[in-house]
Amino acid sequence: MIRALVLKELRETIGFASIALAVSLAIVNGLMGRTLLPSIDVLPQRIHVVPFAGGVFVAYLSYVVIPLAIALGYRQATRELGNGVYLFLFHRPIARSTLILTKLGVGIAVMLVVQAIPILLFGWWAATPGNHPSPFEWSMTRGAWQFMLFSPIVYAGAFLTGLRPGRWIGTRLLPLAASGLYFGVVMMVPDQWWLRIPVAAVFYGLLAVDIRAIASERDYG
Repeated sequence: MIRALVLKELRETIGFASIALAVSLAIVNGLMGRTLLPSIDVLPQRIHVVPFAGGVFVAYLSYVVIPLAIALGYRQATRELGNGVYLFLFHRPIARSTLILTKLGVGIAVMLVVQAIPILLFGWWAATPGNHPSPFEWSMTRGAWQFMLFSPIVYAGAFLTGLRPGRWIGTRLLPLAASGLYFGVVMMVPDQWWLRIPVAAVFYGLLAVDIRAIASERDYG
C-alpha cells in the first residue's frame, strides 16, 4: 500500500519537479558561461566570482526552490480534498498518519533531489581544473547544502496551510508565513551551522506534529 502511494505521489509531483529541475540546470548552465538561448537575457551569465562564494548560486537557486516548495506542498495537501480521494485513502489498510507522512516524505525527497543535482553539477564544474581561475574546495558548497536541508521547512509550511481548514485571510496562512519567516531569518544569520541544525530540527518536529494532528482531526466529508 505504501509503495502504491509513493508511486502515486511521484506521478503527481513529477511535473513540478521536472520544470524546477530544468530551470535550475539552465541557471547552472548560464553560470558556467554556456548559453542555450543567446537572445534571452533572463538567465544568469558566466559567474565572475569564486563559485559558491557570496551567496550568488544560492540566491539563483532560491528563485526556483521557494516557488517549488510552496506549489508542491500546497498541491499535495489539497489535491485530494476537492475530489474526495482522502475519504477513499483513509479507508485503505493504512494509518492516516502514515499516509500523510508518506506524502510529506515524497515531497521532501523530490525537493532534495531537485536541489542536489544542480549543486553537484556546479560543484563538479568548479572543481574541474581549467574551468575557473579561482581556487575551489568542496567545503565551499556548505552554504548551498544548508539551504537545501532547510528549504523543506517552507514546503512543510505550505503543506500545512493547504491541509488546515479555515479562511485564507485568517489563520490558514499562518504556517506558511511562519515557515517563510523562520527560513529567511535562518539563512540570513551568520554561518553558525551548529546552531542552525538543532533549531531547524525542532521546527521540523513542530510542523510534523501539527500536520499529524490536523490530518487526524479534520473532517474530510
